[in-house]
Amino acid sequence: MSENPLESLTDAQLLYLGIRDLQRARTIFEILRGWGPHAEAFDQMLPHLLQAMKLSPDPDMALNNFERWQANLANRLPYYRFLAENPTVLEIFFTVCATSQFFSEILIQNPEYFEFFSDPSLRRRPKTAAQHYRDLQNLMRTCTSYGMKIDALRRYKQREVLRIGVMDILGVLDLPEVAQAFSDFADACVQIAYEIAHEELSGRYGMTGTPAFAAIGMGKLGGRELNYSSDIDLIFVHHDEVGVTGKLTGAQYAERLAQEIVNVLARNTERGFVFRVDLRLRPEGRYGPPSRSLSSYRNYYESWAETWERQALIKARFVAGDPRVGEAFVRMAEEYTYQSYVPAEWVEDIRHNKRRLEQKAALADETHTNVKIGEGGIRDIEFAVQLVQLLVGGQHPSVRTGNTLEALQRLRREGFLTPEEAIILRESYCFLRTVEHRLQILYEQQTQKLPADPRQLELLARRMGFENAEYFRETYDRVRAQVREIFLRVFYGEAGDRVMQQQESTLRDLLSAIDDPRAQEKVRQHLEQNGFRDPQAALRLLQIPLMGTDAGIEEATAIQSITHGAASPAMRQSFLRIAPALMTYASRSPSPDDALLGIETLALAVPNRAQLYTAFADSPEVLRRLVELAGASPPTMRLLSNHQELLDTLFSEEIIEHEPKGREQMLYDLRQRLGLPEELRPGTPRGYPERPAQTIASFIRRERLRIIARDVWGEARGVDTAKDLTNLTEAVLECVLQMVQASAIEKNPQWEEVLRSVAIIGMGKLGGWELGYASDTDILFVFEHPASVPHSEAYAVTAKMCEEFLQFCRLVRAQDVPLEVDARLRPEGRFGAIVRTVDDYRQYYLTRGETWERQALIKARSVAGNPTVGERWRQMVEDEVVYARGLSDEELESIRHIKRRVENERLKPEYRWRDVKLGHGGMVDIEFTVQTWQLRVGKQHRSVRHTSTLSALYALRMIALVSPADSRNVAEAYPLWSTIRNALTLRHGMPRDVIPDDEAELRVLARILGREEPAQMLQEFEQLMREVRGWVEHDLFGD
Repeated sequence: MSENPLESLTDAQLLYLGIRDLQRARTIFEILRGWGPHAEAFDQMLPHLLQAMKLSPDPDMALNNFERWQANLANRLPYYRFLAENPTVLEIFFTVCATSQFFSEILIQNPEYFEFFSDPSLRRRPKTAAQHYRDLQNLMRTCTSYGMKIDALRRYKQREVLRIGVMDILGVLDLPEVAQAFSDFADACVQIAYEIAHEELSGRYGMTGTPAFAAIGMGKLGGRELNYSSDIDLIFVHHDEVGVTGKLTGAQYAERLAQEIVNVLARNTERGFVFRVDLRLRPEGRYGPPSRSLSSYRNYYESWAETWERQALIKARFVAGDPRVGEAFVRMAEEYTYQSYVPAEWVEDIRHNKRRLEQKAALADETHTNVKIGEGGIRDIEFAVQLVQLLVGGQHPSVRTGNTLEALQRLRREGFLTPEEAIILRESYCFLRTVEHRLQILYEQQTQKLPADPRQLELLARRMGFENAEYFRETYDRVRAQVREIFLRVFYGEAGDRVMQQQESTLRDLLSAIDDPRAQEKVRQHLEQNGFRDPQAALRLLQIPLMGTDAGIEEATAIQSITHGAASPAMRQSFLRIAPALMTYASRSPSPDDALLGIETLALAVPNRAQLYTAFADSPEVLRRLVELAGASPPTMRLLSNHQELLDTLFSEEIIEHEPKGREQMLYDLRQRLGLPEELRPGTPRGYPERPAQTIASFIRRERLRIIARDVWGEARGVDTAKDLTNLTEAVLECVLQMVQASAIEKNPQWEEVLRSVAIIGMGKLGGWELGYASDTDILFVFEHPASVPHSEAYAVTAKMCEEFLQFCRLVRAQDVPLEVDARLRPEGRFGAIVRTVDDYRQYYLTRGETWERQALIKARSVAGNPTVGERWRQMVEDEVVYARGLSDEELESIRHIKRRVENERLKPEYRWRDVKLGHGGMVDIEFTVQTWQLRVGKQHRSVRHTSTLSALYALRMIALVSPADSRNVAEAYPLWSTIRNALTLRHGMPRDVIPDDEAELRVLARILGREEPAQMLQEFEQLMREVRGWVEHDLFGD
């Protein structure tokens, strides 16, 4: 039997190797040696084992992990022999397993991962995100259940994290490469988690279609800078039309999908988690929905986002899901993050947030020991870099990146950091992040504090490659001092205030010297560079509050009746305070020229312009919102100028609400203004004097302004706007009817029962809850009377009241408000009886009604007046007229004939693919086709009996009469065409249905719709119209 070499090992030798627990080490050696062939193999390996221990940062820890690993081997003998012949592998083992207990545990649980130590080819270079994704896809194909996929993803995580960790510790990868490798791995995991979640939920809820949904990486994931122990910061976004159908709405499915992705990644199983997921960077933090639509994000970031949220968007990056949605979000994020002008309050907010972090470190007594938030730490570098990015990124797109090291390089290249500053910050960042990595991989803990225990600090120093803790601490303190010096200079001085103040002061200086032709030219160039179509006219608008109106200014503007004279010093100074922000906000609006003109028109209309400018300076958010409104809707700004009483209420809580007003709330508000009781009683008011008409007109004006503002500011979806307009119209109809009823009953009390029976039926867009800004209000009147009352007499008194109703509506409209009430859809049109009983309507429709009238009645519903009579009429029409039978060939051909006439007589050929109402694939195409289907199958399928076009479409989709693809196209097109009509109406103050030919106007429309490229937008619209038209030709015309 050979001699045991362990017996000759002295305590001094073990201490020399770095062993501290001598007894434990000797016990492990004996366990490792064993007997027989194992002992012989161990004895051959022992010298190399001792050398590996000597080189190891923590020999005790490494030796303990080596013993635990070999205990899990099925046969350790071949491993001993291999290690004896390959001592370098032992050194690798003892280096890695002395640096990270986290990695050691992975290896112990999976002994076969030893291959990362033994096979150099496996640690030569990291996998790309695409390679990770391909490997994960192949792995998922071997899994037959949701649970197996969850487990497989965690097993893959352990393997790949160990691979990256080994390359990191051995120096195969430097810090930027480690962060990139780990971020690429995370990207693939999030994409796979999305696919697992979608597959699981689509089966659970019977969903079909691919969701227009994306995961956005924020923080270190977004910047491709992940730590080993980082949470991954995600936010989820979906398209306004998610594109899936089933038991859930699109928005509901998107929210469930977001939650399930988090579950797939973060659920803690026997194999741990893939990543902890933090969703708190989403709007409203933990209280906000897990996923929002693009328009909801746009609304939030435009109206509610705080400065820290804009700063966080620097890191936003698409990582999983639908790239079109993800990239649209990132483009939007850039738009709101990088401004050509950065308000001073943004800079102060960022500085305040940084001071809060420093205070947190100070309270924990970690100012000098916290690698992340302490003075001279990682956050000093990140905050300095991000502040400069925010300040200059609007004018210098090249500095826009979420990666800190890339940003340092780009800022140096653009001259915003000196070469020395950039080099020091880069080296310091890599050093500090490496320290952070070594702290975190020890036990997979989110810690950034240097250990207080001298022994642990010594071990950290050795893991960092230092000879001892003293040298490490000297280097650490020197790095911190260099970082802090540059941080203070950049964050609070030269590259901070200088850039921001330079932007503001340069513009102010130029405007202060606006009478100098050289200053005028520089301002004109600035305006031209920032999207103003007519920079010369915009320049002259800026001159008005600075020079007065005696310099030929009025000739270049649309402003009329300007009071001539010089600008007062107070007005000049107050305007100079807001001018940079005004120019910036205008440049971001749909039409910069109109935005600037609108604000100046308003200023010229108010009694004290200087006071208005001062108010804007004190409330920049008010200015921003008004500028956006002016850029989208010049007629609305003219309304504000002519009715300045609306200005004070525009920003009150009563006007700007998060939810649309309901019908009952509007009805209550209008009744309060008119002094009407909730219950009808005779005597008040008498007739229709001018004051009530003015009151109603004022109410309509005010409520429409509220609706328009919510629409333009992104606080309402298109469906909300239509519902708001419908509720407003119904409230007005109800109050007008109540007034004329009260007057008629006072004159003819004996007819009270008959007059009280009148109901108003909404037709067309009103009936379908689809009103737009330019929609007519189509109505019918219906009444009932006792059999004992002569019909002719009942009709005469009721018809007179209905005529008075229409006359009162004309009086309201005469106050310059849009209230176009039209009763010509009644039987026999303008020549027919203005009001009929239910039986009269039944007799007409069943004996003389035409096919187009039956089609029009699809949209009919009771909107005001006697609800019992209105519902009785609606039920009669639905059961006995509209859906009493199917559609005969003759009736179908009649519908087709009318549709062809509309196209031939009202649609200009050159607008075939641009007219969103009458054009091919437009709104009328959709309405005719959906309504034809309703008439065909409504008798057998009650589910299709909707007045709303989209509701009917969805019902037809559920019974498989419209294909999923056609349904998606139509569901996308119909609200989009409505939005375009509304946008064009708001912009021009009159109905417009044709997408503009003019390049400048097309660009304005694109910006209103949040589109980047007008030409691409036009191409996408035409393609969508062609797809919808194909469905129309097949389903309506039978081609």
